[in-house]
Amino acid sequence: GTMIFAGILSEEQNPALSGKRGFDTYRAMGQDATIAMLLKIIEMPIRSARWYVEPGGDSTEADQIADLVHRNLWEFGSQSMDDVLRQAETGMNQYGFHLAEIVYRMTGPNDEFPNKVGWDKLAYRNPNTTWKWNVEEVDFPDGGRMRQLISWTQIAPPTYQYIDIPANKFLLWSRDMNGENFQGISLLRAAYKPWFIRDRLYSIQATGLERAYIGIPKGKLPMVYTEKEKELMLAMVESARVHDRAGFVMREDMDIEILHNTIEGTAMQQAIEFYTTQIVMTGSAQFSLLGQNNVGSFALSTDQSDLFLMGLNADCNRIEQGYNLAPDR
Repeated sequence: GTMIFAGILSEEQNPALSGKRGFDTYRAMGQDATIAMLLKIIEMPIRSARWYVEPGGDSTEADQIADLVHRNLWEFGSQSMDDVLRQAETGMNQYGFHLAEIVYRMTGPNDEFPNKVGWDKLAYRNPNTTWKWNVEEVDFPDGGRMRQLISWTQIAPPTYQYIDIPANKFLLWSRDMNGENFQGISLLRAAYKPWFIRDRLYSIQATGLERAYIGIPKGKLPMVYTEKEKELMLAMVESARVHDRAGFVMREDMDIEILHNTIEGTAMQQAIEFYTTQIVMTGSAQFSLLGQNNVGSFALSTDQSDLFLMGLNADCNRIEQGYNLAPDR
């Protein structure tokens, strides 16, 4: 079964991706240029697609109900359908799940569908405020019993109080949920290792370029020097920076020399590009990199695009099921 103790999930083995620390890590990953592109390249086609409500039958009543639901989702309330799709995609792909609390509102007497209870909005609930998922065994009319999610508890600013939201008052979209792992599995979970390594390579590369182009200052002391003179020279070479007022003042028998070295960056850049490809492959969007190094064919792009479109269709199905599996809301 799912490792869930007192409502707190313990499925993730990497401490950097577990609990609140995990949400912070995924948020930092989402600010990476490559990952931000990956998330947008998945999100934008879904937001620009044509969504519609399909009647549940061939009767006039079924058509009227479909029209009512369509108006409720697209024209009624204080939130656009585009916002719902954007938040759902960001939540599922970046954090593994998106939970939205249902806020109700009555339609007016002069509305096309007067005096009906509608959804004013699906209020965003930050995944980072998650405290626990409350499950318990429930009885069914046929005598069976099973564990079921009954509420979600959050600790949210500014009061940081424990707030329970009943399961029949929210919609939950989870990506690749297994068992009772309601938080799902983030799309970025598989991208964590290449992102982590590439982030370190960026720092090493930047430091190497700075040293290669600016140079390393080397201080020269006279044959006889005091400890104070040594400390002064050390402070000058360690604090040397390149800007419009850079310079040194010293005695004639002292000297500072700038050592320049060449840097071979081919292997480093190849490593960075390799890990970039690994990150993009987690979303089956490697076709977006074709042509960057003067390689890639039309046939290869078509094959990879077809696989990506299958992934988009799966995301759309998740969003659809999030609505269809909530008949009592």
